[in-house]
Amino acid sequence: MDTGDSFIFMAGGFLLAISRLLVLAACIVFVIRQKNGATMLMLVSQILAFLVIILSYALPVFAARESMEALFQITKLMTILKPLPDILFATGLLWFAIKWVKNKKPLANSK
Repeated sequence: MDTGDSFIFMAGGFLLAISRLLVLAACIVFVIRQKNGATMLMLVSQILAFLVIILSYALPVFAARESMEALFQITKLMTILKPLPDILFATGLLWFAIKWVKNKKPLANSK
């Protein structure tokens, strides 16, 4: 792997971290403005997502020092862990949307 490849991987990780931090900030605003189970679930999911990002970069480094088998096991574990925060976030967003739609009046009756 040359320097250009390393830069691309670093840039991708940096962009992912920035996007997660922006969504985390939005979730914090959501919880401050409207604290309920749905917004809390979205916030917790983004905190977990940020932790998973950190783990996905740190754990392989330590595992690679042990053995290729350890690296393979960590890679399998991260493959399972990475989508879980997104599933939690989507669940919270769906829950929030359902609650929001129930609280809004239909447009035809709003006159």
